[in-house]
Amino acid sequence: MADKAFSMDFSHLMGLVLWGIYQIIIYVLMMNLLIAVMNTSYSELWQNIQVEWKYNKSYFQAEFLDPLEIFPVPFRWTYYIAKFVYKNKASSGRHANKQDHMKYYKLLRRLIIDMREEKCINMKNNDLKQDIINELKKITNLK
Repeated sequence: MADKAFSMDFSHLMGLVLWGIYQIIIYVLMMNLLIAVMNTSYSELWQNIQVEWKYNKSYFQAEFLDPLEIFPVPFRWTYYIAKFVYKNKASSGRHANKQDHMKYYKLLRRLIIDMREEKCINMKNNDLKQDIINELKKITNLK
């Protein structure tokens, strides 16, 4: 009886020790994996650092600054020239531009209606296909 108790205590202790060793190994492997992933991400970001910086700078300028404030003080006159040219160009081509917009919206409306009709036809066909499949299953189950 004493032999059996010793054997159970020893096997239980060895199970706990092996489980602890397993947990330590998994912890070390996961930490190495985390370091490797972070290193890869950092090196990819470092390669594109100039592009990322320029993108973020222009994004925040467009998001939080007025169009006039984007240019530095000595170059703000270019903003006024561009605004003047844009307004003159827009006023001369408004009528043609409006017709182009109407053509675009008519075409878009027609495409949407066609897509709806196509979906309805496909849904009807899918229902028919499903009914045929269900009937075939019933027939095979009866045999």
